[in-house]
Amino acid sequence: MTYRRADTKTPTTAKKMKKILLIILVLTSLTGFNQFAPTSQSNNSLSFQNFLAGVDEFTLPQFLVADQTKFYSQQVAESAAYHWLQNIGFKKTNKANASLCYTATVKLRGIFYSDGLCQDLQLVFTSCNGDSWVFKNNERVELPEYGNLGDDKGVFERLFSGMYGYTKPTFNSYYSYTLKGSEKTNYTEQTLKNYYSSNKIDAIEGIYELSFANKESPKYRLGLIKNGDDYNLVYLSGAENYVDWKEGDMKAKLTPTSTSGLYKTKWSMGDKTDKDAFAGFDGTTMKIIMGDRDPDLYIKMYPSSTDKIHSNSGVTASGTGFAVNSMGYIITNYHVIEDATEINIRGIKGDFNKLFTAKVVVSDKSNDLALLKISDVDFKGLGGIPYAISFKNAGVGNDVYALGYPLRASMGDEVKLTNGIISANSGFEGSLNQYQISVPVQPGNSGGPLINLAGNIVGVVNAKHLGTENVSYAIKGSFLSNLIESSGETISLPASNLLTGKTLSQQVQLVKKFVYIIEVQ
Repeated sequence: MTYRRADTKTPTTAKKMKKILLIILVLTSLTGFNQFAPTSQSNNSLSFQNFLAGVDEFTLPQFLVADQTKFYSQQVAESAAYHWLQNIGFKKTNKANASLCYTATVKLRGIFYSDGLCQDLQLVFTSCNGDSWVFKNNERVELPEYGNLGDDKGVFERLFSGMYGYTKPTFNSYYSYTLKGSEKTNYTEQTLKNYYSSNKIDAIEGIYELSFANKESPKYRLGLIKNGDDYNLVYLSGAENYVDWKEGDMKAKLTPTSTSGLYKTKWSMGDKTDKDAFAGFDGTTMKIIMGDRDPDLYIKMYPSSTDKIHSNSGVTASGTGFAVNSMGYIITNYHVIEDATEINIRGIKGDFNKLFTAKVVVSDKSNDLALLKISDVDFKGLGGIPYAISFKNAGVGNDVYALGYPLRASMGDEVKLTNGIISANSGFEGSLNQYQISVPVQPGNSGGPLINLAGNIVGVVNAKHLGTENVSYAIKGSFLSNLIESSGETISLPASNLLTGKTLSQQVQLVKKFVYIIEVQ
């Protein structure tokens, strides 16, 4: 690489130097530019030599400005520092470590000018707990405008050796620091499973795993267990810095808010610093919402529907359904009501405070469909249904939209509209009973209607692809015909379509009155 100064005109005096860069280099651990809080552990009094023995690596810095904007002296100092750290015995790494404390944070500071002059160099070594050792050199260094890179790097390396002239001791984890302690519990994955299987548990209790859609995050596996009015979220496995995390460490404590299914928490990050967050639950998922970063989605892995573990009380799952007959017949997905001991419908005639009980009339597991009927004695009918149901296959490229109740814990009970197109006439792994659609859906959308712009229901939303964005699936409307016919009941489907010719907004205002929340226990 050829190094050039940002300004080739050498100022005659220091007063004419207009550009000064104060802090130039940060070599830090994978956690970024975080500062760790000091602890009261006894090894805070380690000598610098012993601290160096307890670290093994440093990481390649990620600079905030492009290289060409830096002064020549700054570029040379950065390169020299990088080379010198390796020469004294550090390893470089861009990978996660077994412990964050095995990696040193090294800062190179100085005052750099546009004419090749620099002074007041500092080397700052910082432990993962925030203890620092500072070495200084006040020599004034002036590099030629177009110097020899090797010689100029040697100037800086001699300065660094003058600040700290020893070879790094051989790595010995005995001298390594540890991150601040998190609260310990006696839980393991097996003891939690034993508890779940021998007790009636709350709807949200269970073991969760971070969705594989979050490819840049550790594959955390966490266990949730009730503790009085609160919940404890316990680390089980998956941390990249696995020496810092032990099975049973507390990951977070969840405190209820005034919104059902939404909890406030202090979330313990990978470096065991705490951040304010919210945890939202919706059926079989847990979503962690933390500031401006994208939410983390955790999938409930245990208990599954086949484990036959029943909840103590409350809603165990929530989905969407839509009316196909004014007498209370409602379509949803089979997986929404599978193994339900109680089914309730919320949102009849716009009233989300009143629940109506329902029963399964007929189900089709292979096509993920179920036909329900409101059985509540207080039920008085739904009124005229404005849309039609199409049993014909819709064409690829047709505009469609979905209505449903996704992620109610964090998004509320208002019906949500998403739209897109039919992308393919086959679904997941080529399934012929599904459409692939570009309509964004989330947990809770399952069982909702897929509607074309002519006002016909052409499918039933039933899944999303976790491995990519905006790829979802819907059961084709043609499979509804067999389901309804197999019920053995006389069900009059909507005779006319009142949505034809209306705008999307006008259609939604009419359709949403017949799209309901399905709650199961």
